[in-house]
Amino acid sequence: MLVRNSAPQFESIKKIDLIKANKIELKNGVSLHVINAGEQDLCKVEVLFYAGTKYQQQALVASYANKLCIEGTSQKTSEQISEEIDFYGSYLETECNSDWASLKIYALNKYLRPSLNVLCQIITDANFPKEEFDIHNQNTFQQFLTRNKKVSDVAASNFQEMLFGKDNFYGRKNTEADYSSITNEMVADFFNTNYSTQNMVVVASGKIEDNQIAEIQETLGSIVKEGKKNSLLNLSFQQPQNLNHLIEKEDAVQSALRMGKPMFNKTHPNFAALQVVNTILGGYFGSRLMKNIREDKGYTYGIGSGLVSKVEGGYWVISSEVGSDVCGSALNETKKELSILCNELVSEEELSLVKNYMLGQLLKNCDGAFSLSDRFVGLLMYDLDYSYYDKYVKVINEITPQNILKLCQEYLNPDTFLQLVVGKNPQ
Repeated sequence: MLVRNSAPQFESIKKIDLIKANKIELKNGVSLHVINAGEQDLCKVEVLFYAGTKYQQQALVASYANKLCIEGTSQKTSEQISEEIDFYGSYLETECNSDWASLKIYALNKYLRPSLNVLCQIITDANFPKEEFDIHNQNTFQQFLTRNKKVSDVAASNFQEMLFGKDNFYGRKNTEADYSSITNEMVADFFNTNYSTQNMVVVASGKIEDNQIAEIQETLGSIVKEGKKNSLLNLSFQQPQNLNHLIEKEDAVQSALRMGKPMFNKTHPNFAALQVVNTILGGYFGSRLMKNIREDKGYTYGIGSGLVSKVEGGYWVISSEVGSDVCGSALNETKKELSILCNELVSEEELSLVKNYMLGQLLKNCDGAFSLSDRFVGLLMYDLDYSYYDKYVKVINEITPQNILKLCQEYLNPDTFLQLVVGKNPQ
């Protein structure tokens, strides 16, 4: 019987049961990870390569290789590739970040094989037409010039350099000279060297049954492409010596603010607990920074913080764009919120709200086969297993205000945070 005069019983999330990936070795030695979790005859096949920007010797080549490889083969033009993919109702997507690159195909199961054939042709036979390179380079350069006029983009690129150093692969930023020095031959060479079977991993998700596995085996499993085997790098990071930076733009109506520090990645035992701290500080709409800087003071439309994980490290960042006339006040209020966390216990009520929010977001992010695939890739690249999520949920449920205060005192001292302002000098 439905009772409308009382609320349903509330139960906290204690464990999340994920559909796990099943590992299969393809006949060419490449690992295939299968997540059979779909109800519709639809699947995603993601081919990952250890070919992110940290492996490049010349700026831009990794992202260009990832983008331009789908622009033609020796047999097909860019237009023909697009038309064939569209004919099957499939969708081809590329992605490149600092740690890895990927080619993804979304396809109906009945058209998976021909869609994968196109993908295989790209991996083995991309020919990088010069005219496509020229167009892409010109467009990307114009976008670069436009971004350099925006305080938010200038802050983002310079903040990374200040955190990690201009010679570190996470800190390097592009310059105008990079766009004139890069060549199509460099891009093609990077692709042919790094997009090899030695650097290749396949993750298939959706309704992946025996027929689909056989088709992946017959297509991607048949690729034999020699190249360089990229191993995980292991570089140390030094704390920045100069913590206060200003890039003046006198005509700026708004100033971009960045505060943060180098940290560690998700393999560290304190990472999950610090995610709770970060959520309290600026990780969701009800965070302390949002309540203070946006709702109470009205200095900005939005402010947030993030604990960013990279394969070789990580960092904490607080970011916002505020009116130039209140920039100094916004910085002071941000430091004030950091100090409060370092000196006062979080209330049980606030902590309970944050816990429920984080667990709810985790459930949402694990909903559906493609989301499960994304979560798995986030483990795979760090050499983690599914116990990571069990530990993550356990930490969220068991963390106390006392634990949080201790962590804040160890990591959130505002005097240890790097500060960058792009805009007018805050007075």
